Amino acid sequence: LTANITPPAAREMKQRLISYTEAMRAVASLPGVESVAATQVPPLMNSEWTTSFAIVGHPSPARPLMVSYVRLAGPYFRTMRIPLLRGRHFDEDDDAPGRTTAIVNDAFARLFLPEGHALGARLTIWDSHPPFEIVGIVGNTIQRDLEPTSDPMLYIPYAQVPAGSHMALVVRTAGRDMGLPAAIRRTVSAMAGPRSITSVTSMDESIAAALTPHRYPAMLLVLFAALALVLACVGVYGVVAYATAQRTREMGIRIALGAPPPSVVAVVMRQALWVVGTGAVVGVVGSLWLAKATRGIVYDAGMSDALVFVAVPCILLCVTALAAYVPARRASRTDPLTALRNQ
Repeated sequence: LTANITPPAAREMKQRLISYTEAMRAVASLPGVESVAATQVPPLMNSEWTTSFAIVGHPSPARPLMVSYVRLAGPYFRTMRIPLLRGRHFDEDDDAPGRTTAIVNDAFARLFLPEGHALGARLTIWDSHPPFEIVGIVGNTIQRDLEPTSDPMLYIPYAQVPAGSHMALVVRTAGRDMGLPAAIRRTVSAMAGPRSITSVTSMDESIAAALTPHRYPAMLLVLFAALALVLACVGVYGVVAYATAQRTREMGIRIALGAPPPSVVAVVMRQALWVVGTGAVVGVVGSLWLAKATRGIVYDAGMSDALVFVAVPCILLCVTALAAYVPARRASRTDPLTALRNQ
């Protein structure tokens, strides 16, 4: 769950930090809550804060280095299940006055400090603030939206740089307790006032909101794909049925020479399925190659969706078999002399 809170504007930054800490403790004591943390930029809210920075001891680049950063409080990484790769988490000592520590994600370490010397490196972010020492490296996460990118991220304890009037509590629960959002509202409102909490949303709701820009293009793609499949089935049925009907004379000759009607039908169907099956294989190979284009339109579009790449050729082959069987079966029941005379 994500609870957006805003303490009264008249409070000083130190008092706001105390309010956030008290709110986290109060929410953590609710039944069904496993852990609580706070952040100014909650995941999947389509917002981010960026800043320029420099690495102490490294030459200054021609263009300023930019990174997205997040101020947080409490056991944020444990609550969000973000793995610690190297170093350590923030602890209570990092909230003490004068401490300047930071944690970066793996993308930051690989991009800006690829030699493997990220731990212990110092970053100059604001000129009026001492450099921040990197004490930990965590895994990459999806922060702003659901796009599968790994942007460099910088995490700073809120107590070291208290700024801004908005924070969000991130709450990990033991299960789906529908009463928790109301309980969180009551708890925070009792501490900071009824207007201090603006919303309580679940992660499922945040994901649904983040998927909204992708939903309509996906629906259009499904609609056009279904229409294309229908047109393909109609076209294949018409072409195969017509081609099979044109072979009525040939089938009459085979039957007149003693070929059993079932074997004649089987030969015609096998030839039709071979032609369409070859086309289906070529189409599947081409679809795998072109599937990369959908990755930028449909979120999490699979490069090799087995269901689609198996179901569509099977549908076309079934249509082909039906289109070949119906006229072939009709021709096999016709008297051979009548078939030859009609041709």
